[in-house]
Amino acid sequence: MHRGWMDSAIFKNDKYSRRDAWCWLIENANFKDRKDFIAGKPVLIRRGSVIYTERQLAKIWKWGRQQVRTFLKHLKVDKKITINITHGITQISITNYTTYQETKPKKQPKTNPRLTQEQPSLEECKEGKEGKECKEDNSPTKRGTRIDGKFKDGDTIPNDYLDAATKKGLGKERACIEFQKFVNYWTAASGKNATKLNWIATWRSWVLNSIEWSGNNNGYSNGSSGGGGTSIMDITAKIIAERDCEDA
Repeated sequence: MHRGWMDSAIFKNDKYSRRDAWCWLIENANFKDRKDFIAGKPVLIRRGSVIYTERQLAKIWKWGRQQVRTFLKHLKVDKKITINITHGITQISITNYTTYQETKPKKQPKTNPRLTQEQPSLEECKEGKEGKECKEDNSPTKRGTRIDGKFKDGDTIPNDYLDAATKKGLGKERACIEFQKFVNYWTAASGKNATKLNWIATWRSWVLNSIEWSGNNNGYSNGSSGGGGTSIMDITAKIIAERDCEDA
């Protein structure tokens, strides 16, 4: 029940039952610790506690004071409340107050219905049914992207790509040229090897192979092995593709 439900005008003149009085105590107990001034004195009212005199409770519940006193005594004997009197101030505390409070349900993780339907059930995995691929990890499979979804011909080399190249020993001018070759090559590429999960990792491999094939100098080479052989770009791409296959 929400706080205040007992304050409706419909119940205004009704005498409280013992059950009503117990609900009232729970509803009016402090939801968290707070300080208040009572009779000119600062008082800490604990979570799950109320400060009311027997006279005040008798007026609210429309009981006699003796009836209030007896009811509180029964609650105390039953260990539903504790009563602490300090400097003439009576503090009534609900035992296990938290158990009477509404708890918010835990948020359920959002699921993708399509992925859930496509995943085989535990029983199907155990039975080894045909066409069912069982995996321990049910998270969605990451898909590679093409480079033309990130860059296009003529784009300036991004700072993170430039930093990656210079850390490997490639000069800034050479890095800019290699980046254009890198983008052009993979834009024109086709097939499954033209998609990558991590393009900057592919770029680092490209840089390392470029340095290796050009003798690790910062000048610009024509990108050909000479004599009509395979170009450095083709060799570099082939090495990257082979590494991707080994990592798959």
